[in-house]
Amino acid sequence: MSDAKQQPKPAAPAAKPQDPAAVKPAAKAAPARPGALMYLEGLDGQIELRADRLKITRKGIFNILAYGFNAQREIPLGAIAEVVFKEPGLVNPGYIEFVVAGRSTVQSGRINHNAVKFQKQKQTKFHELKEKVFALMEHANRQKA
Repeated sequence: MSDAKQQPKPAAPAAKPQDPAAVKPAAKAAPARPGALMYLEGLDGQIELRADRLKITRKGIFNILAYGFNAQREIPLGAIAEVVFKEPGLVNPGYIEFVVAGRSTVQSGRINHNAVKFQKQKQTKFHELKEKVFALMEHANRQKA
């Protein structure tokens, strides 16, 4: 037997607290919506695509001032006559507009209640939304025939 004392094991180094400024924030994911096929957030509204309709909502004080308190729209896919998609430019945002047959979308000045503006970074997602709306409209038209 050895008379040598056993050396205690060194303690694990204490975890260094991370600098909050060094931690990158997680990308803001769209909240999961039951029954929604797609959900996108634009500059002046949110679009929720369901199997039978589109829902456009507006959040925030600026949208209340521009669109009013009751700024929510639900548009049945069968009522959509046209989808206008304008790509964003260098300065101006793009937009997607859902034209309903027989209705004027511009009510006061240049405010379009059936359109949502978006930035260049979200152009691909909004283009996917447009294609998905077309596919659902085509599917509904085939079922009617």
